[in-house]
Amino acid sequence: MSNLLEPEFWLTMWSKLIEPSFWLTVWSKLIDPEFCWKTFSVPEVIIPLIPLLLIALYAGSKIKGSVDGGKIKGLKAQIDAANQHLLLANEQRTAGAAVEREAEKLRKQVTRQGAQHRSWPRGLMP
Repeated sequence: MSNLLEPEFWLTMWSKLIEPSFWLTVWSKLIDPEFCWKTFSVPEVIIPLIPLLLIALYAGSKIKGSVDGGKIKGLKAQIDAANQHLLLANEQRTAGAAVEREAEKLRKQVTRQGAQHRSWPRGLMP
């Protein structure tokens, strides 16, 4: 465990990862028909996987970010459409209320005129 804290350990591992012979050895062991996991020591398995995992995490976060961006744009479009629909509905409701007030005013006028019309005695209407 103390080796992991030493910079020389990591420099050695990095230089080992860069060497083509290391990868040739690793892949030849993987392709070998008599392959057995016991032939690998822990660093031989873990160290090649670390860069691959980092690359996969980076690519995954970029893909997820672009998908989230697309979802956000879609949600914004839906919100804008809903707001526009709400504005139109409010305008229609306001216009409907104005029409209803005007109709009520006309009803009252008709009722008053009808009441005035009935209040005159027969034959004496103006």
